[in-house]
Amino acid sequence: AAYTAPGSDFKFVHLEDIAEDSDLLPKQGHGYTMSPVPEVIQTVVDLCEKHQLIKEVDDMLPDPGPVDGEMPAEVDCFVVGAGIAGICGAKALVETGKSVVVVDRYRTIGGIWMFYANNFSRVNSSEPAYRICNQEGPASRPNEDHSPRHDILRDIFTVASKYLYGKVRCRKDVIKVDKRADGTFDIQVNDLDTGKVSTTHAKYVTFHVNRRIG
Repeated sequence: AAYTAPGSDFKFVHLEDIAEDSDLLPKQGHGYTMSPVPEVIQTVVDLCEKHQLIKEVDDMLPDPGPVDGEMPAEVDCFVVGAGIAGICGAKALVETGKSVVVVDRYRTIGGIWMFYANNFSRVNSSEPAYRICNQEGPASRPNEDHSPRHDILRDIFTVASKYLYGKVRCRKDVIKVDKRADGTFDIQVNDLDTGKVSTTHAKYVTFHVNRRIG
């Protein structure tokens, strides 16, 4: 294999010039991995920011449709949470012919992958479980071991734009769910921007939230 020489901005960071390491290992057990040298950390940060491939994730995401509409008075299925689980669940319901509304308290969809991940976050669990788009042909992305954040978000927004366009309401907070005698539900929702409280009647309610952002 041909060797490619490093670019002109390649840089060595000499640890011995930064800190004396004669007794670092005995004291900390794992040396610099336990207490990274600030100059090394900053060098890594600078390189990541300079060479990252995706700088503006929002610009590459499909349009999920308007998310600020009025709440419907009645719907078959009421989905709480517009992260990957909520969006996938709502898609499955739409495919069965059910009417659906998806609500989320944040400004847009994506859940943890939008608000708690960063551009360098990747899938670190079951990769096949995160493949929520059926992709075929030359335009499909390769089967990666650890899909990056922008690919996961692109899949979430793709599903929403295709199956849930106009069915998502953001900046909405569910404050109460009452079960009727017939087994259906009344869901009270607070609009976080206007303070208006509305009630939607639904046959089914499903929650896709967690303690981190729910």
